[in-house]
Amino acid sequence: VNGRRAVLARVGGNSSGPSVGKYTADIRSFESIAIEALADQSTSSEPSNQPTLYVLDEIGKMELFSNPFVASVRRIASSSTVLFGTVAQAGGGLIEEVKRSPNTRLHTVSVANRNQLIEPLVAEIQKALGVDGRRLVLGSASQSRQRILRDMGLQFDVLPAHIDEKAIRMHVPEQLVMALAVAKADALREQLAGRRDVILITADQVVVCNGRILEKPESKEEALGFINGYSLSPARTVGAIVVTDMSTGA
Repeated sequence: VNGRRAVLARVGGNSSGPSVGKYTADIRSFESIAIEALADQSTSSEPSNQPTLYVLDEIGKMELFSNPFVASVRRIASSSTVLFGTVAQAGGGLIEEVKRSPNTRLHTVSVANRNQLIEPLVAEIQKALGVDGRRLVLGSASQSRQRILRDMGLQFDVLPAHIDEKAIRMHVPEQLVMALAVAKADALREQLAGRRDVILITADQVVVCNGRILEKPESKEEALGFINGYSLSPARTVGAIVVTDMSTGA
């Protein structure tokens, strides 16, 4: 959610911490990321007419070692928010609570049915959020982003945002991609004015290698230079996604 990363579990019993199977959990690292993210959303002061969607992967035996996580999930499950997640097949405590809740819609996922479940699950989430019947617009010509939405079973229109990305410069990659995604949303909001049925998605992504921010190469030579650099220093991607509800502008 916020770009933070941590090792949440290790293979083997040499590390201190509770174990599930061959994995030893680092509860402190888990809580430093998961609990903060859940708290950030649940304590948001921004008003909203629509429920918040929480996506949790997963509610399992390892996560139950964290009492703050259990408390956060119970709080979310008892609120008006929408919780979409995976839950262990076996286990007591919170696992059993979630599965037995009268508000839970439980789907068993297998290799045989997982692809067929995408569309009905998306439809259920949209209905719970009150966005069924809305039109999704992707503000990007990226084939990979379009493929992701298609793989999710979503129908959408494509409306690329034509902005001068070079005019927006920042040294921190997380700030840069967010600024670019917001700028694309601002540009498209003008084109979509009056389209209250639209949910707009804009995004941006850069590669960071050897401390440098690498954006789309402008030539074959520059692309080859980027690739050669990857062999000398590990590369990582940093991305941002902005979702705009045109009915509220938020």
